[in-house]
Order: sequence, then structure tokens, then C-alpha cells
Amino acid sequence: MLSELLPTIASFEKSGDIQGGIEFLFSKKLPLNDLDFIAKILISEQRYLFAFALADRLIASGWDTITLRLTRGIVANIAGRKDQYENDRAYLEAQPPLSNTERESLWTPDWLLGPLNHMFQLGNNTSVFQIGALLKSVEPRLNPIYQSKRLLEWKTPSNTLPFIAKTIFDAKPVPRRNVVVACRERFFPSVKNSRYHEIGPRLVSGLIKGGWNATFFPLSFSQAEEELIKDYRGLEEYSDKVEAELIIIDQPRLFQTERNVLFQNRSRNRSRRLIGLYLDPWAKEHWPEMRAINQFLDLTWSAFAAAPIWDELIFAKKKFFSPLPYGIKTAKSDTEVTSIQFTGGVGFYNWQRALWLSAMKSHGLPIDIHLSNHLDDGLSAIESSNQYFLRLKKSGAAINFSMRGNFSRTQTGRTFEIIASGALLIQEESEDVNLYFVPGKHFFPFHSLGDLKEICLILQKKPEMVKKVRNAGLSFYNKHYSDTRIVSLLDQTLFN
Repeated sequence: MLSELLPTIASFEKSGDIQGGIEFLFSKKLPLNDLDFIAKILISEQRYLFAFALADRLIASGWDTITLRLTRGIVANIAGRKDQYENDRAYLEAQPPLSNTERESLWTPDWLLGPLNHMFQLGNNTSVFQIGALLKSVEPRLNPIYQSKRLLEWKTPSNTLPFIAKTIFDAKPVPRRNVVVACRERFFPSVKNSRYHEIGPRLVSGLIKGGWNATFFPLSFSQAEEELIKDYRGLEEYSDKVEAELIIIDQPRLFQTERNVLFQNRSRNRSRRLIGLYLDPWAKEHWPEMRAINQFLDLTWSAFAAAPIWDELIFAKKKFFSPLPYGIKTAKSDTEVTSIQFTGGVGFYNWQRALWLSAMKSHGLPIDIHLSNHLDDGLSAIESSNQYFLRLKKSGAAINFSMRGNFSRTQTGRTFEIIASGALLIQEESEDVNLYFVPGKHFFPFHSLGDLKEICLILQKKPEMVKKVRNAGLSFYNKHYSDTRIVSLLDQTLFN
């Protein structure tokens, strides 16, 4: 039914007859729930005026819902109708708190987040900030972005080693083992012109620096089972050819059929070890498969030690936490810090970054934004990675956000990359990070916009403190998380 209506809606919109289109929709005697859904479709397709008119008509008719108020308020903001925006925002703030289920139902990618990302890509920071304020009225987890008061009081830095640092011992020489690193080849596997992902080639460089003989096997990371089977058969053949003692597999997959080629054949080569490498263990949709495949793995490896799944008993003797080796030469940065750099992407899976960056811009904080679209830049993965590390080093200070699309808080690979580059890490609070580094001693943490304002004052007025923390972070990283240390501990864990 909806697919039949959309072409007619488009023709009304093209002729500028929005009111005629609304009358057409109401003439169809559709259930109000269906009209509510159509309003979502319209705003997700950036048909803002039509979405506004439909939401406005439904609310006037007595069908007053949270989704319609959000729809009308967002478009009112985009269209510059300040009074209507403030009216809808006040209404939403006066409503009883939503249940967890109701709140989670709001965050489908194309509805609320489409207009937010659209305004962000257009560089309209004021609009993004105000749309976020509207969303905050129904989502309290966004409150810190709008809290100008300092919320995170720094304690005197502890001299106690963080948990992960205690587990990574002094390096011992390792045998020159043949290791295959099988990782996704492209950053977005489903996008044809996506750039090459640095994770595999960079890990190979780090493992070689640590003492192993590592090679890279690219995976398509396709969602099609036939392609996955082709990947894993090719991986097994290649591993046999190079006489691999260890395969490190990026987010290993199980198939719906019985053709689990890589894992069914383990009995043929029991001396070969398998590590499952997990870059996004915070994503709960992966957890069932992670549990199911654990029986085939000798070890699960992740930098994200605070993910709740690791507390489950089946992982107790198979989990390994550390940064991934980079294979780079680290060096202190002498750059005078005058601003904070953000380098990275903003999308549906990390849309809260748009709110943080717009908040910083709106409050005049010194933020230098370098957005990545992760499309092919003509560089190899290593060349692109080297340029990225150099850009971080030259920045002197860089920010990293921890909140993900599902509102979990986790560090990212950038946590380690910033410190390893020699720059000062300014990190949104996350339990993961504190397992590796000491807040206030190795990096500057923040929880609210007020915390960021305080950090900016420190950057401006206390350059010696900035330099001390920046250098301490790099020194601690080099001492405890060097490539040789990590490879040595992996070798002891797997082969002793």
C-alpha cells in the first residue's frame, strides 16, 4: 500500500502542493498508525516539509505521539521555525520518562538519525546541536553532551598499575613462527569503493616486529555464505601452503550449513592454533555467534576488556586482552597544543559524535575536525595508516569518543593510536580505557561538555602539565604494550 502511495506523494511535493498531498493521504482513510509511519518515511527521505505538514495535521487531529512531536520539532528546527521547535521540545520535556524498550525503539537508523547526519554533513552545527537537545528530552543518556558543569572530578593519579598492564610481562624471545592474519580487506566490505582497512596489514607489521613471521590473507567479509565459504577454504589452503602454526581470524563466522570448512578440519591439524580477533565485542548482535564459535578457538583476542560478554564462563580460559601491535616507530610529539583534533568518521553507528562535535563548535572550543568517509583514497592500507599516525602526532592533542550507537561506552582503536602517535589523548570516559591507562596521568578523561571546557583551559594555561601527561602516556605505552611484549605473551599463552 505504501509503495503505491509514495509516487503520488512525490508528485504533490514536486508541484509544491503539500496541502493537497496531505488531503490525498487522509482521503485514503488509513489507520493513524500507518500515517504516523509514513511521517517517519518522509523525514528519513529528507522530504521535510511534507513530513512536517503530516505530523502537524495528525497532532491537530488528536493523534499526539512522541514520534510525531520529534518529527515536527526536528523539521521546525531545520526550517527555522523556532517557536514551533521550542513548543515541541517543551512538550517532550514535560512527558513521563520513556521505558527502556520505548527509548530503544526510537533509534532506528533512517528516521531520527538521518536528518541529524544530514545537517552535520552540511556543516550546520547549530541545527545539529538543537536537534540533539530535542532528542535529549526523551533520551537522558545524551545529557552529558549538554551539561556545561564539570562532572568528572579527577582524583590524584594512582601509582598502581592498571589491570591489563599487570598481565603483560617482560618480553622473552619467541620462535620465528609462521602466522597468518586473516582480516577484512575493506573498511566497509559491502561498499565497492571503500578504502583498504589497515587492521590486517598493520597487525602483520606489528607481529613481524614482535618476532613472528606473519603474512596477510584478505577476507571479503561478505554477508553471503558462499563468499564466506570461499574465503575460509582459500584461507585453509593458504595456511597449509605457508605451514602456518597460527591463524588469527577477524570475527570468525559460523555458517548455517554444515560446511564449516575451517573448523571441521581442525582434527587434521591439531597443532595449528586459531585465534578469534574481535574488534567490536560491544555489539550484542554478534554475541550468539561468538559463544557458538568459541569451542573451535584456542583464544579470543580483543582490546576491549570491559565488554560484558567476556564475563561469561565459556570464555574464562580463552580470553586475551591487549592493544593490537602496530609495527610503527613511536616518538614524542613536540607540537605546541593550540587545539584538539578529531580525525574519524561520523555515521549511524556512532552518531553521538555529531552531537559532541557540534556542542564543541557551538561553545567555541578549539576543535579541528578531519572527517573520514572511508572511501578509497588511492593509498595502500599501510600508507594510509602512516599518514594518519603522522597527522595525529602533528596535532599534539586528539579527542576520542566512547559512546556507540547502542549507547554502550567503549574505547576504540583510536585510544591507543593517539597515545602511540605521541599526541595527548583526550578520551570520553570508558571503563575499558582505565584498564590500560591511568586517568589524569596518561590521558585527560571527560564525561561532560563542562569537563571538555576545563580541559581546554588546561591546554591554554598549563602547557607543562599537558606535555607531562602526553609524554607519560607514550612512555607507559612503550613500556607495557610494545609489539615485542604482546607477541611474547601470545606465544607463551598459546604454545607453552
